[in-house]
Amino acid sequence: MRSAGTQGLVSALAAWGWVVTALTAMPTLAQTAMSTTAIPPAGTLSAPPSEPSPAAPLPRSFAGRLSVVIQTDPLQQMIADFELEGDASQGELRLFGPFGASIAVLQWDPGRAVLIEGERRRVVRSIDWLIERVTGAPLPVGLIFDWLMGRPVRSDDWEVAPRDRPNAPLRATRLQPLPRIELTLAIKTPTAP
Repeated sequence: MRSAGTQGLVSALAAWGWVVTALTAMPTLAQTAMSTTAIPPAGTLSAPPSEPSPAAPLPRSFAGRLSVVIQTDPLQQMIADFELEGDASQGELRLFGPFGASIAVLQWDPGRAVLIEGERRRVVRSIDWLIERVTGAPLPVGLIFDWLMGRPVRSDDWEVAPRDRPNAPLRATRLQPLPRIELTLAIKTPTAP
């Protein structure tokens, strides 16, 4: 029979094991979290620091639900859960269906973009082409990152609804050229780099 102190220690260690297991399941997020989170040395437990950081870093990872509506006849619509990391020049977008099944993974860096659908991989030069291939709409990748980061970037083609908080849905509408496109990103978890 375990004492209350031993049960507390076992629970705390199990929680740390869960965090490490969860982080190793997502290598790109694990590298980010491990570089910014101190894990106590073996045999010790410590409470996280209570002081807030002087300037919280801007989020570079987002997760939530993506909706693209193309105002054509008939109406075209794509809805998927997503995880987005990086920035306009280098990043990864993972799209998931209603039951969590992977629809596609898009990875990009300067001069190269990769589309992964199941076992198939396609390498092209432009993330813009891949975004249109997967969503059915030419979405402005660079502007989306700016908008998600809260930067008030204007576009002649796109109109963005104001957001009153960082995790409020991002709503943008392409006014020109036609057809009109409505993009909504409902953010579940913005995370710091």
